[in-house]
Amino acid sequence: MTRTLLDDARVEFPRIDDRLIGRRHRHTALATSTGPTDLLPGEYDAVRFHDARTGTARIWDAGDLSVGEPVFAPEPGTDSEERGYWLAFATDRTDRSSWFLIVPAGDPASGPVARARIPVRVPLGLHGCWLPTDGG
Repeated sequence: MTRTLLDDARVEFPRIDDRLIGRRHRHTALATSTGPTDLLPGEYDAVRFHDARTGTARIWDAGDLSVGEPVFAPEPGTDSEERGYWLAFATDRTDRSSWFLIVPAGDPASGPVARARIPVRVPLGLHGCWLPTDGG
């Protein structure tokens, strides 16, 4: 059996578009580390987006934010992995405030198109998924 190592980055639980679990998918998103930042165990300061078709990875460096597991929220009415958003919670390491980040799936390395401050502390280990409200 041949194994291919994508890279040797330290990463958190990988996520794909949940609609494609058990099927061929192109994109995977993971919380990762940029390297020399003084992070606590379990903290990550970037999000890595792997493209299985091209074999490339794009990274969004979150700066002073520690980011949690990204989750894909598809654009309603589409089957495309590139039409939607990657959502993640983050903690600002300078003041410990919590944030909700919205990153475009079509250009994830550009970073959030929106972010909302959460009025209470949200742990970075929070896991979740997004389901349609129409029962489908």
